[in-house]
Amino acid sequence: MRRTAIVGALGLAMAMIVATPAQAEGEAGLDCGGGLVGSVLQAVKGVRSGQASLDDLLPAFDGAATRCPGNAYALHYATVAHLTKAQNLSAAQASADLIMSEIDKAFGFSQAFWALEDRDRKYTVAQGDVPVDMSLSYNEQSDLRESVISALLDMQLRAGKTHPYLSSDTAPESCGDVALQDVSAAASWFNKNRRYGHVVLPFAERIASACPNAEAATSTPRLVRRSLANLQLSRASDIVGEDPDTARDLVEKVTAYRDSVLGPGETSNTSWSNHSVIILEGVEAKLPQPIVVPTETTDPLVSGGPVPAEDWFSGIADEAQVMESMGRTFDAYVSARGSPGFYSVLGKMFGATVHAPDRKAACNLIYRAASAYQQGKWRSSETADEAFPASTIAWLENWEPAPATDSQ
Repeated sequence: MRRTAIVGALGLAMAMIVATPAQAEGEAGLDCGGGLVGSVLQAVKGVRSGQASLDDLLPAFDGAATRCPGNAYALHYATVAHLTKAQNLSAAQASADLIMSEIDKAFGFSQAFWALEDRDRKYTVAQGDVPVDMSLSYNEQSDLRESVISALLDMQLRAGKTHPYLSSDTAPESCGDVALQDVSAAASWFNKNRRYGHVVLPFAERIASACPNAEAATSTPRLVRRSLANLQLSRASDIVGEDPDTARDLVEKVTAYRDSVLGPGETSNTSWSNHSVIILEGVEAKLPQPIVVPTETTDPLVSGGPVPAEDWFSGIADEAQVMESMGRTFDAYVSARGSPGFYSVLGKMFGATVHAPDRKAACNLIYRAASAYQQGKWRSSETADEAFPASTIAWLENWEPAPATDSQ
């Protein structure tokens, strides 16, 4: 009785897929066109009506997508099926591994769907005695992709399960429709999880890195860049008070995008809205004014951070803030002069230790700040790739004053 109900819910095409050995698409007896679409929709209706359970029909959805990989409906609803299975497992408080396994399967079918060149294809499906042309709507396609990406991000945030698609540091090979879907999905997820921009922004920036800036306003690359800029601007607005340095970096990226899309005399257009103008102005107004550090060899030593240079070795200022001030001073010199700037300000810092109550401790403090800077701390995007051999600062770690000698 149960098997009869399952077969009835499947329809002929999917029932044949489940019942027969695997065969190539287009082989005699395997309908990968409108007949399969009708069968898929019948199976979906069977699950939604309760005529059959999702668990019973899951092999059929898998089989349809696997045996007919060019059928948009088969791939779409295999994605739906596994994503729904993941949601059911989550509601039942199943393990994160089981849930992630289903989401991964949904993602795989979704990737195959978005690789189709004819995912908007119309299929002729028999509804009773009437043939009807059917295709998946844009909203159906887009909403499902958003759900898949959101599920991956949720698992990373809430279960510590990071999918390779999120953690990869490799840019996509091209800027296709799926890039727009994914950056838009990332922005949508961020709007519901505003505290976790640090989770989603690197993913969105990596996906968008495949999309060139100089494209027509309605082109996919431009739409991707616009979506990313809006996400970056929102994140900057959220963190400008607590993390002005990161906010400033984001503002630089946003203004670079803005300048690339505005024409002569324009302050806004379809790619840069009046709303974005207002938000950016608000963020810029809240950013602390950058400290100007003179960097020429003959210039006095000026701190690039919160502690003035004259207080670095007093023993009164907070050590972490002193090291940050040194690090930002290093960065100002390196940004202006490259590696010679690093060695120039290192010499100035050492010279300033002459007046320190404990010169050996002062030299060790410089060493630790310089070592942290060498390893990438306090770097700006301009100085990220500069390298300084560890041997050039090693002498500071255990510096000792020269022993006194008797005058002759």
